[in-house]
This record gives sequence, structure tokens and C-alpha cells, in this order.
Amino acid sequence: MLEKENTEELVPSKTQRKQIARELQDLGQKLTTFKAADLDRLPLAEKLRSAISDFHRFPNSYGARKRQMQYIGKLMRDCDKNEIEQAILKLNSNPKKEEIQDALQVQIRELLLQKGDEGISKILADFPAFERQKLRQLYREYCKTDPTKHPALKEKVDSYIATILQ
Repeated sequence: MLEKENTEELVPSKTQRKQIARELQDLGQKLTTFKAADLDRLPLAEKLRSAISDFHRFPNSYGARKRQMQYIGKLMRDCDKNEIEQAILKLNSNPKKEEIQDALQVQIRELLLQKGDEGISKILADFPAFERQKLRQLYREYCKTDPTKHPALKEKVDSYIATILQ
């Protein structure tokens, strides 16, 4: 009789199995929101990657995506949930290229608009691809305009900086 009780503890109940399946399907749903480049950095089986890319190709009619999500959840059973979650956390903690470029763009814009010629010299020392004449023109235009129009000029400066940084 003791042996029967020990085996029952090891086998999860039907409710627990359903909960685990639901969690895996939710994780699969989360994986469908990632870009292909990010998915390549996660420890996923090739079948699962293929199923996720198929999910994006299916139209949302007649429950095709819902069925595909169930299939993804089934494939997730063979994966290590904790390993995937750890990889997602690590992926999200690394700053992405766009975030770094946005921060650099803001830093250059503030240097230009607050320091003027001194800021332009610093920008050109670090980034020789910029044109001194264009930077001075943007700075003068910013100084001469009404402060209510500054947000529009900041966007103009940002677009110029973005074209050079790309």
C-alpha cells in the first residue's frame, strides 16, 4: 500500500497537467511575438521554430491560428520551460541595437542644441561623418525660432542624426 501512495505523488493530477499545458501554451504565445532574429538566440527545437513561423503565415480565419497555438503548446512539452524563460530574460536584459542608437541620437541632439559650436566640435571629433555646415545650420535655426516650434525642429535634427548614424 505504501508503494501505491509513492507513485501517486510522482504523477501529477489531471488539473496539474492542464495547468502545465496552459503555461506552456502561454509561453508559446509569448514566443510568437518575438522577431525571427530573437528566436534564433533562444534554445528552441527546429520543429518549434518552424511552427512559430507557420503561425505568422496563417490567416486568423476559421481558427487556424488557434489550432497552430495548440500545436505550438504541444511542441513546447518537449522543451525545457525554465531554460527558455531564462533565455528570454537574458535576451530582454540586453539592450537592443535600436535602444542604443536612440540613446546615442538623443545624446548627440542635446550636445548640439545645448552646447552650440563647442558641441559641434565634439560631435565631429567622435563622428566625422557629420557635416559641420549642416550641424551649424540646424543649431542656428533652433536658436532663432520660437520655443513653441522647438519640438518640430528637434524632430528635424533627429532625422538628420538618424540618417548619418545608419
